[in-house]
Amino acid sequence: DGTRLYCCPECQMAYPDKSLLEPHLASHKIERRFVCGVCGAGLKRKEHLDRHQLSHTDDRPYSCAACPKTFKRNEHLARHYIIHSGEKAQVCTECGKAFYRKDHLRKHAQGHLARRLRAAAAVVVCGLSHARREQLERHQLSHSQERKHVCPACQKRFKRNEHLARHVITHSGLKPHGCLECGKAFYRKDHLRKHLLAH
Repeated sequence: DGTRLYCCPECQMAYPDKSLLEPHLASHKIERRFVCGVCGAGLKRKEHLDRHQLSHTDDRPYSCAACPKTFKRNEHLARHYIIHSGEKAQVCTECGKAFYRKDHLRKHAQGHLARRLRAAAAVVVCGLSHARREQLERHQLSHSQERKHVCPACQKRFKRNEHLARHVITHSGLKPHGCLECGKAFYRKDHLRKHLLAH
């Protein structure tokens, strides 16, 4: 009935769909063979160990030319420069809210997931929730021919605003959903999920 939650037995992370839990479970099985000599932390890749070891030093060799901030890693400086550009290129496919940084978008998206999980839990307890009404309204919309949400770039029309938001990002050339394992990026979250199953 769509109310079941699939939980990771190792870290208790919960997912509304079993297909989302499976790649997460696989991530626990990858051997952590690179060990930090300072704190004993185990990491899966040599480059992750190199990056981690920077956390044990106070050296911040990368300086911002626009403000006094300094950084331990060049990629942190590059990420910081986006703030000075004023461009919020990371767009939530669910609600359209934009962010400077991918990690801020990821945190925001986790809020959407947490709300869905809470709504699913509420259904288990009382048998009725706002999320279920929304699902019914969305289903009824699937029978309608009305497509009132229009893409400003190509005029393609959509029944739901979140489908328009997901589509609009394809015009930007940005692929906000990146695989943490191999770095490949995707326009859509469901395409990333499908890719993760192949790892």
